Amino acid sequence: MTPAPSGGPVQPPGQVPGARFLVVRMREGYDIGEVDAFVDRILAAALTTDAVRQVQFTTVRLRAGYDMQAVDEYLDEVAAWLETAAATGAGAAAEPVETQSTNEWRESLTERYELLKVADRPAGDRFGTVRLREGYDPGEVDVFVDHVRATLATTLTAAEVRAAEFTTVRLREGYDMPAVDEWLAAVESAAER
Repeated sequence: MTPAPSGGPVQPPGQVPGARFLVVRMREGYDIGEVDAFVDRILAAALTTDAVRQVQFTTVRLRAGYDMQAVDEYLDEVAAWLETAAATGAGAAAEPVETQSTNEWRESLTERYELLKVADRPAGDRFGTVRLREGYDPGEVDVFVDHVRATLATTLTAAEVRAAEFTTVRLREGYDMPAVDEWLAAVESAAER
């Protein structure tokens, strides 16, 4: 994407590698293993809307857990799609019929899920960083990543992604430009659908 004029520094907090959702500590969150196992079931098999709406996860407080709101929003989206698929597929059937559109939706959901994993990392720690070569301003990139997270499934357009511009930095830590550009190209592709 295109570099823009100069900005300010960001403080990077820690992150758990491979986490699917924002990881929280010292506040209530969902058990990571339980959530990961359920998401694997969503991506691998047809589940009923009731199964998605009724799932309950153990809450944790004294160890790392997934942000409850992020997980709940993801499950709401899955349940809404399952309801639509059931209504348009086999009348009022409890299970959606495996069709090409079902498979396309799963692939789209998986793709968006992978793209949004970047947004679940803490600000300042979403892409690899560089110091002595040109990079994008982390604060500006993080603001745009948060915007993508909020709008990818609704109002985000490919033109909006193409128009994104970030300040380039050299003498302070910046995000690796090729990594950010590759992610933006994938987001643009997802927004076109």
